[in-house]
This record gives sequence, C-alpha cells and structure tokens, in this order.
Amino acid sequence: MTPVKRAAAIFMVVLYTVFCLSTIRADEMTQEINIDLELNIASDAVVLADVSTGYIFLEKNADARVYPASTTKIMTALIAIDYAEGRDGGYEERVVFSDNAVFGIEPGSSNIAMDTGESLSLRQALFAMMVASANEVAMAIAEHIGGSVEGFADMMNERAASVGCGGTHFVNPHGLDDPEHYTTARDMAAIMREAVRRPFFRELVAAERFDVPPTEKQKETRRLINSNKMIQQGSEFFRSYIIGGKTGYTDLARHSLVSLAELDGGSEFAGSDSRGFRRESTANSPAVICAVMSGGKNQPYTDTAALCEYGFGEYAPRSVSPAGGFSTVWLLGENGSVRLTLEQADAVMAVLPKAMPDAAVEFDPILPESVAESPSVGDVAGIVELRVNGSVVGSSPLVVISSETATEEPSAASEPAAYSTDPSPSNVNSPEEPQGGVSPYAAAGIGMVVAAGAYAAFRLSAGAAKRRGRRKQ
Repeated sequence: MTPVKRAAAIFMVVLYTVFCLSTIRADEMTQEINIDLELNIASDAVVLADVSTGYIFLEKNADARVYPASTTKIMTALIAIDYAEGRDGGYEERVVFSDNAVFGIEPGSSNIAMDTGESLSLRQALFAMMVASANEVAMAIAEHIGGSVEGFADMMNERAASVGCGGTHFVNPHGLDDPEHYTTARDMAAIMREAVRRPFFRELVAAERFDVPPTEKQKETRRLINSNKMIQQGSEFFRSYIIGGKTGYTDLARHSLVSLAELDGGSEFAGSDSRGFRRESTANSPAVICAVMSGGKNQPYTDTAALCEYGFGEYAPRSVSPAGGFSTVWLLGENGSVRLTLEQADAVMAVLPKAMPDAAVEFDPILPESVAESPSVGDVAGIVELRVNGSVVGSSPLVVISSETATEEPSAASEPAAYSTDPSPSNVNSPEEPQGGVSPYAAAGIGMVVAAGAYAAFRLSAGAAKRRGRRKQ
C-alpha cells in the first residue's frame, strides 16, 4: 500500500471513529434533553432516589460539581444529632457563641442576630439553623462539637465518605461560597438519605416555624419562619407529600432544595406546637429523596414536584417473597451435620419500580455456621435479607420446616451447590442456561453461596450491619 493510500485509509478510520463517538454523545444528550422536556426540569443537576434502597430512579448531571449553599446544613445537622444522641442530655448542652461564630460569617447572610457570649441549647440551635438557616448558629454548633470550624469540617468530610460520597468536599458548616466547598446531586441525596433515618432530623426539616425563647442577652422571643415554600400552607408550591427539606441559595450556588417526600397520605398534619405543623411518616409509604441543585428562582420547587410525582407514578410498594419459598442447607452440629429445610416466614413490603420483576430482588440469608442442638420444626434458624441494588429493603425470619441429623458427611455431589428458591424442575434452570445450570436467582447473583467441602456451611456474618440582592441562606 502506497503512503497516500495508507494515509487515506487511516483518515477514513479516524473519521469513522469520530462519527461513531459523536453519535454516541448525541444519543446521550438526546436522552437527557428528552427528560428535561418531558418533566420540564430546569435545574442543572437532580437526583430522585428511593429512601429504603438508595436506588436512583431518575438523574440529570448527578455527578457534576455543584455548590451546596445551605443544603450543607443537612450534614451539619446529621453530625450534631449523632453527637447529641450519643451523650446523656446531649440536646440540652449549652452552645455558647464565640466572636468567630457571630462575626465570622459573610455580612448580610442569614442569621438570627445572636451575640457573643449568648447561648442556646443544642436542640434550640438545631431548629434555628434548619428553620431560619442561621449561619452563625451553624458556626457555633461546629465549634461546640468539633472544637473549631476546621475540626468540624474534617468530621463532615469523614461522614460524607462513610455514606459513599465521592464528589464532595466541605470547608464550613453553613455553605457560604468557597471554591473548595462543593458537592454533587448524587452525594446530597446520599447524605439526606442517611439523615432522614433519624426521627429528630425529620422533625427539624418538617418544621414550618420555631420560637427561640428569651436568652441571657435577648429578652424577647425570636420567632423563626421556614423559607421552604413546599411546606408552607397557602403557598402555590405547597405539596402535602413533602415531609420536609432544606433550601439553599448563594450567588455561586444559585437555588437548591433537598427534600424528603412520601405518597398517599404518608404526610399528615400532626397538630401544631412551637415548631408549627409537624409531618409524620406512615409505614410502608413510598418515600423518595429529591436533590435539586443549581436552579433559578422557584425552579427547585417546580422541579421537585415534577420529579416526585413522576417517581410516585412509576414506583409502588409491594409484597416480595422468593418464588418457591424454601431452601435446604447443611449446618455443623454437635453430633454431625444437620440438614435443614427452611422457608421465609413473612413476605416483605418494599418500594420497587412497577416494572421490576421479583427476580431482581436478592435474597441474602444470614445463618450461623454451626448449631449446638438440632433445631426443631418451627424454630427460627436465621434471617433472610432482601436487597435491591446492594441495599437492604427488608428482612424476614427463616423458619425450620424440617430437620434431620446425619452422622456421616453428606456427599458434595448429593446436595445442591446453590440456594434454590423453587424446587420444581421447570424453574430450576434459566432458559439461557443448559440443563444442570444454576437457578434463575443464582444466575442473577441472588443465590446463597454454599461453602465448599463436606458441609455447605454459610459463612455470612450477622454482625456486619451494614447559599447580592437577597439574603444568602
């Protein structure tokens, strides 16, 4: 081949490659634009996730770097709640305001006019920070718990890493602009999901108002109002399914909102007190986390509503149990091996995509390695955890329905090499598998792993639990 022909051939290969890559990129962008058009999503980055599993229902620029503004205070509150609940009288500890806490925030940013030397209980401080988005209060909480703002920021970053955040870095407890203070929509959803597991956090984000009683330096009650329009009755953006959330705004971050929502009466007015209306959750209600970051004025409200209503239309709770309902296992006993036939005692309610088959749910058994005595029929031998996307959606006891002790080791060839949830021959092998292959659950990565050797002992550990012109918020 002549040099000219060789160059022409190389050019055509490169041109074809560029064409293919451009086509892939166009397809990706088309899909994203369609989502924007269909749901009218205008904010830069969003994530809609299931509370129970962390399963991402819908996302847009989920891993793009954004600035969190006051949604930062979700993490500040999470750390403070864990601190308080790990100490006797933790919520009643006095948080004393230093010069740095009072004057170390940007002038004109959200505050409740605390003074140097003034104090609040930690409980009062948390309500003031989350309801009024008070930045000097966030500073005081950080100094109280972390010894310094820098020390508390280290705690925030460690906690973020512990819930799987890979694109987040905090340098302050309030979220005022700093180029080194950033996150992603995916990470904010993960932080919120962790926080809403704490009942007191739900109480904080659900509060429409809070009254700070007189202090050493303030004789009048400070009456605080939440700026989150989605929980304000009478607002055009009010939605009864929003349990609560945290707003944020700075010039750099623009408008953001991270919310917890539940469907079908999962949110109910539970009377009023000094905090205003407080919403409580109903068991088994579909619940979602919605992280909407970097939008225009009021866009987080409209985007949150569109996303939540989409999610509630596509996902629902249902009862899940394995197809056949039983399995046979061998455990080591005092007098030999014990052959147990087990069944899942109860079906488990889980919020799942309507189109997701039950076979996509993993049934992960947790059993002892050995037993002191041969279990009797009706005994609970362990539990089975139900998982979706690696997250536990529920669990059920594993109950013995038959028990047999053998003095000789069972032959490895005589016992099943994988967990079977359906004994019928027609369901043992996947259509894609040749006869002798594994069951559909095992093929999907759902089955139990049986220890090799004479006994098929399960070695699963039961102990592994596994922010010009407006006030900055």
